[in-house]
Amino acid sequence: MAAMLQIRQAARELVRRAGSGEDREPTYVPEHVVQGLLSTTLESLQDVTHDTGKVIVDQIYEDMLVVEACLRNPQRVDMDTSAESAATWLQRWTVSAILPTNMVAKRSQFNPSPLHSIKPDEIVRWRAMAAAGLRLLSHLHGLTPSIVSESSVEMFLCLAAFTDERDQWTSPEAFEEAKTMLENYVDLSKDGTVKAQALITRTLLTEIKPLFAKTKNPAITQQGRKAIRPIPGAPKGTDLENESKPWKFHDIHIITVFRWLLMNLDASTIEENWPLIIPPLLALIDDETTEFKVKGCELLLRFLELTPSALLQRTGLGEVFQEALMPCLSYMPTLTPEEESLLLLSAVYPALLALVRVRFFRDGDRQQKMSALDKILRLGVLKGYAHAGGYVKIAELLVREMAILVDEMGIMSVKHMKDLIPLLSGILSAPFAMAYPPLLLAATRALQVIILNDWPRIECYNAEILKGLTICWCRSQESKNPSNHVPEVQSAIRTTLDLLKAAIDNEAETAKTYEFLVASNARLRNLLLA
Repeated sequence: MAAMLQIRQAARELVRRAGSGEDREPTYVPEHVVQGLLSTTLESLQDVTHDTGKVIVDQIYEDMLVVEACLRNPQRVDMDTSAESAATWLQRWTVSAILPTNMVAKRSQFNPSPLHSIKPDEIVRWRAMAAAGLRLLSHLHGLTPSIVSESSVEMFLCLAAFTDERDQWTSPEAFEEAKTMLENYVDLSKDGTVKAQALITRTLLTEIKPLFAKTKNPAITQQGRKAIRPIPGAPKGTDLENESKPWKFHDIHIITVFRWLLMNLDASTIEENWPLIIPPLLALIDDETTEFKVKGCELLLRFLELTPSALLQRTGLGEVFQEALMPCLSYMPTLTPEEESLLLLSAVYPALLALVRVRFFRDGDRQQKMSALDKILRLGVLKGYAHAGGYVKIAELLVREMAILVDEMGIMSVKHMKDLIPLLSGILSAPFAMAYPPLLLAATRALQVIILNDWPRIECYNAEILKGLTICWCRSQESKNPSNHVPEVQSAIRTTLDLLKAAIDNEAETAKTYEFLVASNARLRNLLLA
């Protein structure tokens, strides 16, 4: 009894220190405190826990530290006849305690009921509690392996919920613990493929599908195919939103579970799981919150890696996905915060490009492919730059995507040169361009890609390109930017100029132009006549 009291006091002190600044994320009761405990039983440990629905995080975390400390050494545990049922109870108690639900979920603007807003120090305690809970589950599995088969999906959900380090409820320690346990729990090797895929299918059917069932998308049928005559859906942002999106407002962890499922889904089973995967994907992409759109785009990219082109074409979902993704290109400042816009654009452009490649894979699809890429370049990059080009990080991202799209289009991008080259030249010749060198590096790289792909027409734009390169060179020599990007920018300018010279292939005319420029500004000698 005295030993248990000491363990309880040590656990209480760890909880107090968590989030207070004294210790970021304390993880366990020291072993020297636990040494006084000679023996215990799983049934007796049930008595030291509290109901997870009736107490705050601090009390549950304290209980979990106590139980975890007692089970750390299996030799202390007396395995009596009630051990298996007690272990099952402790497992379910732990899972219900550490699974993130409405405390860390979003809250609907139409939900009138009061909701406790979790504070930063509580998040730290929750993260630490999750790590302790995962260790506790590991101890229980070591003591009574048979309980896993009785609650396989429940256990799997809990472990998979901590497989994304970007989630606010997942600490590095919890991530590593969940990853290790999943490797032992789900056999993803060739020998265990059938069993693992069966678990994935079962989870999709029993856990994922019910939570997304009320988030209807009129563009698809129940079989995950394109609807020929779409039925108008309910308007977005209504007072029913809280009920129709439990995956967003309560069971927030299910998106991380869905991510793990897609990351480990076998390509051979993609068709049989098709109706279970499509609705959640589209629900995430169509959600009005940027955070969920980003996750939807990332998951779609993974999904397209697994999807056979013929299957996507047969179901007609290529067009549905494109219509869902294209509006994401307009999420720009000032209506969308810059950081959110960067995250979304970084996710949607790769997804769109992957979609185009999967949809139009045959030689006969070239015209349709060019039309789709052309639309992304015009409505995404060019329109986006016109609206938010003043935000340098947004501009850098758009210019990098421009280079990727031009490279994908090849010579067919020549019709866009009249828009792209003045845009890039303007970036290079801007008065304060050296204040943000990464944008200059992106612009020179984009020019290089345009020269390599559209060289037959590049001579028409020789003067415009030279203007941007020479002005940027002069500004780089005047730059007082303390960063070490200046030599890198100058090297990129030289490389671009060499490509331009090779593409024009008129040495006499080029030499004459260069001599004239050097006579106008001697600082260009090292660039043009070196």
